[in-house]
Amino acid sequence: MPGGSTDHIIIYEGPVKFDFMYLKESDFKPVPKWVGCAVLKDASGRVGAVVARSEGLAPAQPATEELLELNQKFWIWCWYVFGKIVRGALWEALDGLHSIRILALVPLLDWADERPHKGYRRLERKTNPEVASRLMATVAAVEPQALYGALQAEMAPFRRLRAVVFERYGLTFDPTPEEVLESEMSRRWFAREAR
Repeated sequence: MPGGSTDHIIIYEGPVKFDFMYLKESDFKPVPKWVGCAVLKDASGRVGAVVARSEGLAPAQPATEELLELNQKFWIWCWYVFGKIVRGALWEALDGLHSIRILALVPLLDWADERPHKGYRRLERKTNPEVASRLMATVAAVEPQALYGALQAEMAPFRRLRAVVFERYGLTFDPTPEEVLESEMSRRWFAREAR
């Protein structure tokens, strides 16, 4: 894979796809991602032992600093996307909405449900219809009104998920900056629409 990854993806006739991952033994530690992995050959028994020790491990949870930083970044990303929408850089706004979804909403979804964070991987199986519907509202056509609506649709679940995760960690934050930012976005959007 590009970027120096140690993964090799091979397609055989059929088509059958295999993902091969090469790791140094010193980097191979028990983690939830190894649960359920089949060990095809393991002469020393080390691989099987790591897979066995991975069973029952709790999913990795974020550090409190990471959560507080994510809260700040989320609102910066929202302002960035809003600026792209009002300036007419619609494809960049669409890309920004996707970034917000994958960097903020999906991790918070996983952390709120206390499961390993794996990005979009099998997300459709892990979310109930209500959550899936909220996520679908964050997908937009390349049109200013739709993009603005999707941006608004990203803010509501962020707040709900943040409340669950922050309460679990006993975290607080000052809501003033996001309130000011959201108010300014609304003011500018309605002024734009009035023109």
